[in-house]
Amino acid sequence: MNGKQMREARRLVGLRAVEVASELGVHGETVCRWEKGISPISRLVSEAFERLVSDSDRVAVIKKGRKRWSRAAKSGLYN
Repeated sequence: MNGKQMREARRLVGLRAVEVASELGVHGETVCRWEKGISPISRLVSEAFERLVSDSDRVAVIKKGRKRWSRAAKSGLYN
């Protein structure tokens, strides 16, 4: 798997790079480097990623756990 394929698969299931990073136990910047082709993706990471994106139940749990921010919360009105 190359970075472009990783990005396409991640987007296809609707995951954010930071969510993939958390699931794989790496920093978000690492996923970015993989997707841009700056760093190679190891076979073990590739296999773990493929298991993740093929597990629709796990993907649903990840997406459900997202924080939803309103415009007011982002602006700091509730801090």
